[in-house]
Amino acid sequence: NEIMCNYCQKIMKGRITRAKQHLMGKKGNVAPCQSVPQEVKDELWALEKNKKMKESESCQTIMEDVTFEVETLGTNEWKKVAMKKGPIDLFVNVRKFQAGLSFNMIKLGSFHDMVTVIGSFGPHLRPPSYHEVRVELLQKEIEYIETLMKNAWTDKKQRCIINFLVNSSIGTMFIKSINGSNFVKTREKLFELLDSIVEHIGKEKVVKVITDNGSNYVLPGKMFEAKRKFFEPHVQPIA
Repeated sequence: NEIMCNYCQKIMKGRITRAKQHLMGKKGNVAPCQSVPQEVKDELWALEKNKKMKESESCQTIMEDVTFEVETLGTNEWKKVAMKKGPIDLFVNVRKFQAGLSFNMIKLGSFHDMVTVIGSFGPHLRPPSYHEVRVELLQKEIEYIETLMKNAWTDKKQRCIINFLVNSSIGTMFIKSINGSNFVKTREKLFELLDSIVEHIGKEKVVKVITDNGSNYVLPGKMFEAKRKFFEPHVQPIA
C-alpha cells in the first residue's frame, strides 16, 4: 500500500499508522513531514496521548481486578481462580483479534514461554519497536536457527573421519573433524558423540541434526530423537 502526504507529497509504503507518524514527526520508521501545519501535528499528538491514556486505564482496571483477587483469596482458592477465564485472558484475546493473529498461536509453546517471561519481568517492560522486530531481532533469530549436519568417510588409512558442519541461512560452516573409528561401531558411543556436539554448539541453537541412513545410525538416532526431538536420518549418504 502506498500513501501520499497532502502537505509534502511524499509517497510512503505502509498503512495509516505510518502516515500519522510522518505527520506527527515521530522518529524511527519514517521521515517527518516538514510542511505539515503545527495545529495538525498538535491534534495528532493529542489523539495519540488520549489513546494511550485509555489503554493504560483499561490495563490498570484489569490489574486492579487481579490484585484484588490475589489479596482477598487464600493460596488454594487463588489456584482455583487462576484456572478460570479472567480479565487478563480477555485482554490478551482482544489484542489477538486486533492484530489478526491465528487461533493456532495459543497452541504454540513459544507463546506460553513469552507470557511466562513477561510475567517474570514484571511491570514496565518496554515492547520492541517496529524497526527492532523487522531488522535487529529478525537477524538475531536467523543467526539463532542453525542446523547441525554430519559428514563421514574413510580416509587412505581406513580411518572413519567424521566432519561436523553447521548449516544456517548464511551458509555452511565447518566445526570440527574427528577420527570416529571407535564411535561408528558402538551405537551408544555414537549417540554420545552426536549429543556432545550439540552441547558444544548450544542446544538452543540447533533445530535439526542430519546424518546418513546407515544401519549403525538407527539406534543412536532413536536415542537422540528421544532426548533432543530434532534428529533426522538423511535419505542418502552425505557426500
